[in-house]
Amino acid sequence: MPPKKSLATRVRETAAPFLEDKERVLRAAEAMKGPRTIWAALLGPIGFFLFLRPRHVALTNRRVIVAIPPARGAGTPKLDVTLDRNDTEVVEHTVGRLWVRLVLRDSSGRRVPLNFARVWREDAEFLRRRLTQGR
Repeated sequence: MPPKKSLATRVRETAAPFLEDKERVLRAAEAMKGPRTIWAALLGPIGFFLFLRPRHVALTNRRVIVAIPPARGAGTPKLDVTLDRNDTEVVEHTVGRLWVRLVLRDSSGRRVPLNFARVWREDAEFLRRRLTQGR
């Protein structure tokens, strides 16, 4: 696994094509999108491969951008979900020894489950604080 700093740079680069004018990335992290990691872990490597999908998450001054990174670093990233910061709430926050789980929900009721590995814990907490600030 590459060092966190270089991976964070790649996450920022993944979000770059989806930024609007005067929008800037405040924090970027890698997460796994899908069900609880414990259920995937019970099935072993096959469970992780089948149920959890890597996503690059970028918190900007306006939105939360969740993008699908390019396969093996080649190609173009794809946009998975964008959530307006003022319209998004954290409906679940679980801190485990290995993972931080955040489930985000927008006003339409769409839920986005994100599982951050321990190395991204500080970034996940930053995202949670920013989304719950002033509520």
